[in-house]
Amino acid sequence: MDKRLAIAGFFALPMNRRDIADYLGLTLETVSRALHQLNALGILEFLSCSHRQIVILDRERLTNLGS
Repeated sequence: MDKRLAIAGFFALPMNRRDIADYLGLTLETVSRALHQLNALGILEFLSCSHRQIVILDRERLTNLGS
């Protein structure tokens, strides 16, 4: 998604957290906690109060989370 939607180092999430949770079969709380944790780890940063505009600060760490 980053490669397809990134413009000037940031992108806007095309869905809100509830829609993301529904799409992935997760709860809204799980999606919110995961995004908050990524922010706390310095992997991503929110640019707006709606938290839909995101900057990925550390792509390598984000990529390696699942490894």
